[in-house]
Formats: sequence, structure tokens, C-alpha cells
Amino acid sequence: MNVHHSNDRVHALLQNDDDYDILLIQEPWFHTVAMLHSDKDPKGHPQLGTPINNKWDLHLPKHNMGKLCKVITYSKKKIASCVHNLIQHPLSGLSIILLNILEQDIVALQVVNVYHNIPTQGHGLHPLFSYNTDELTPMLFIGDFNTHSLL
Repeated sequence: MNVHHSNDRVHALLQNDDDYDILLIQEPWFHTVAMLHSDKDPKGHPQLGTPINNKWDLHLPKHNMGKLCKVITYSKKKIASCVHNLIQHPLSGLSIILLNILEQDIVALQVVNVYHNIPTQGHGLHPLFSYNTDELTPMLFIGDFNTHSLL
């Protein structure tokens, strides 16, 4: 997909779509959003980012600057008090975001947005398979698991 068109589609979706309250995106557009200039670097260097919009909150996984996130999540600002990004959770990282969806301050649903980076051998889903879930909390695992094998 053309990077420029992908960015345009995300901007259009964020600006015009009122049918959804939460958007889970894998392999997001994550490129230059601004050039940072200084006296020491007058030509500047690119600041990486992803589209933002005044109608939506952007949830990023735990990551270091300069690292590319493989998942992002948007939630409508009108539900901001109900959506909590669990950035300190042990599973949170460049390829996994965990969100708690609250209803009257109680976790009604935990959403796990996943992008599976396929290693050279086997699979990289071991952290998800060994994750101890709370049997009383409904969970939704959704994402791009890159599991193309018919097996």
C-alpha cells in the first residue's frame, strides 16, 4: 500500500467516521509528522509519529523514541474516562496494547490489540499463550496474527 494514501485513509477515517468508538490498527502509518530544527541541526531531523485527530485519543504501546510501533489504538474522546491503556502491563510493547474498558469503574472488557512479528523459526505468540487471564474479566484478543499456515 502506498504510504501517503494509507495516511490519507487514516485521517479520513478519524475525521469522518462516527460509527465506531474504538479503532484497533496493526502496522499503522508511522512516519515523519514534523521536522525538528535547532541551531546545531538547521536542516532538521524527522520526528516520527502517527495521525492524530481532535475527536480521538491515541493509545500507543510502551516504546522508546525512534522505535516503530506495530499497533496503535484510537478511542473517541467522548469515552475517554472509560478507556485505560495498560502501558505498564508486562505484555505491553511495540506489538501489543492492552486496554481496560470500564463501566462504572469496573473492568467490563479487556481488549488486547496484537501484531505478531514472525520470528525466523516457530512463532512469537508464547507471551500471549502463557498470559494468565482473569477468569472473571471478558477479554477480546484481536489483531494481525500472521498465521498463514492452513495447519
